[in-house]
Amino acid sequence: MQLPVCGNRYENFVVKFTGVITVPSWFTSTYFAGYTDDGFRMYVNGQLAVNNWREQGATWSNYSPIYDVSEDKTLDVEIWWYNGGGPGSYHLGWAIPGGWTGAGCDYAGNPRVWGQNFSCNLNTFSSGSAPTQQQIDAYNAAVTAQAAAQTEYNNKLEVRNDKLSVYNSAVSTLNTYNQTLTTKSTAYNNAVTNTSNKLTAKNNAQSTYNQAIIDMNDAIQDAWDLYNETYLFEEQQRIAAAIAAAMANQPQPTPEATVEPSPEPSPEQTQPDDPTPEPTPETTDEATTEPTPEPEISPEPEQEPSPQPTDINQESTPEPKPTPAEPSEESSRPNVITEETANLIADLTSKDTLTKLSPEQKAAVAQGLGIKASELAKVVALAASDKSIAQALEEFGDRIKENASAPMPYTLADATTEVATEAFLSDPIGAITDIDFEKLFSPSEWGKDMTDDQREKAQEVVVPVIIAGNIVAAAMTRRI
Repeated sequence: MQLPVCGNRYENFVVKFTGVITVPSWFTSTYFAGYTDDGFRMYVNGQLAVNNWREQGATWSNYSPIYDVSEDKTLDVEIWWYNGGGPGSYHLGWAIPGGWTGAGCDYAGNPRVWGQNFSCNLNTFSSGSAPTQQQIDAYNAAVTAQAAAQTEYNNKLEVRNDKLSVYNSAVSTLNTYNQTLTTKSTAYNNAVTNTSNKLTAKNNAQSTYNQAIIDMNDAIQDAWDLYNETYLFEEQQRIAAAIAAAMANQPQPTPEATVEPSPEPSPEQTQPDDPTPEPTPETTDEATTEPTPEPEISPEPEQEPSPQPTDINQESTPEPKPTPAEPSEESSRPNVITEETANLIADLTSKDTLTKLSPEQKAAVAQGLGIKASELAKVVALAASDKSIAQALEEFGDRIKENASAPMPYTLADATTEVATEAFLSDPIGAITDIDFEKLFSPSEWGKDMTDDQREKAQEVVVPVIIAGNIVAAAMTRRI
């Protein structure tokens, strides 16, 4: 067919044919092909028989499967043909026993509309020899092999697509890992640089710290030397003052005036036998007196030097100076206080607690702390500025219980010493750095803010604490 369709349109159109094909009664089998320009597609009994849908010149398509028409001579068909650019052509071919034919179709239908409701009776005026059975078998085998190959190809293509998907996923994962590796490598290099910088800073800080320890040890040693020099100087002053006071208080005897006796001449010397006698050894003792030694008289009493006092508080005064801690009562005081007294002592760190105490309560608190009642106000003032004293007051009830069997009375000075020592041992550097060097270099100010009992206990503790501080500082320096 080479006539124009759809009016005068020759290109860019599609034609669909639907209907039936009836073969002659003597046909036992047949198959189809299309010779078209351009695309051709044919369905037989609803199944795709030929698919040659593409742009091309006039070309035969592949063969359709062979259909058995020995019984049923009618086949339902649906044919698609399209023409792209330029002229087009459409030709349907079918096989007959002994040859091929490509024309001689008597179209019928009512109404007879081109491309619709057509009926085609195939004639046999084409010539040509029919294929042999061997050729038919080979063709059918080729068609079967092609279908099997197509199925295998499709299966392998599906496997390949699956593997390609896995590969693409693996590539994506690898790219992610590479990006992560790059990021972490950068982070690692930055961390190495930061660590190196921090190590350098740490070494510098360590050197600064070590130098600070050395400077602190030197300052402690200088303070200790200054303390020794000042203490020795003041001790010598106190000893000299005590000696002077003792000598001033020593009773001074009043010397009595005595007359030196004159020698008495012996009787023999008044009337000498010989006016010019010569002394002899036998008559020397009798005739002469001893001019060298003076006669014994009552000498002035020699003043015996008073013994050098060993205690600066011992003075040769008629009235002894009473000790402020009243040892006679304290030595017999048991290390036991009531729970009420312990609570009152702990409350001394609170504001206005002292003003709320009765005289009896103040006396009980002072006795429990081992101080004078007049020193309570000083203790409260010290607790406000000294955390060691405040802690000692708060824990005094528990600490005195722990020292209930101690041979000596347990006082606030003991509790304060324990708290300060514990703080020093737990943080020697912090305790040393908390030293008030201005007060340390002013020995005359030492002890002015202490109670009498604390002042005595401080003399027992200050030297061991300083020595322990030097030992701890030296040990830390060696360890660092």
